[in-house]
Amino acid sequence: MNPFVAFDGSVIPNPTPVVPTEAGGLLTILNWASGIGLVLGVLGVIIVGIGMVIQLQRGEAPKPSQNSAGSSLAASSSPAPPASSAPSSKPAPTTGGSP
Repeated sequence: MNPFVAFDGSVIPNPTPVVPTEAGGLLTILNWASGIGLVLGVLGVIIVGIGMVIQLQRGEAPKPSQNSAGSSLAASSSPAPPASSAPSSKPAPTTGGSP
C-alpha cells in the first residue's frame, strides 16, 4: 500500500503570514538599521577601492611581505630559493665526543 495515498493534501492548512501589531516599531528600527548598514558597507568598499587606486598610481602599493594575508599567499605560491653551490664558511657542527 502506498503511504501517500492515505494522506490527503487538501487538509494541510496554508495560513497567510500576519505581522503582529506590536512588532511595528521594532520592524521599523530593523529596516533602518539594515538600510544604513548596507549603505555604509557599499561606501566602505568604494573608499577602499579609491585608496588602492591612489596608492597604485603613486607607486606606493604594498609589497606582498608588508601585509599578513599577502605574505602567507606569496609564501605558499613562490618556489623555494635555489640551493647555493658555494661552500659554507661555517664549520660543520659536531655531534658529540671530547675535544
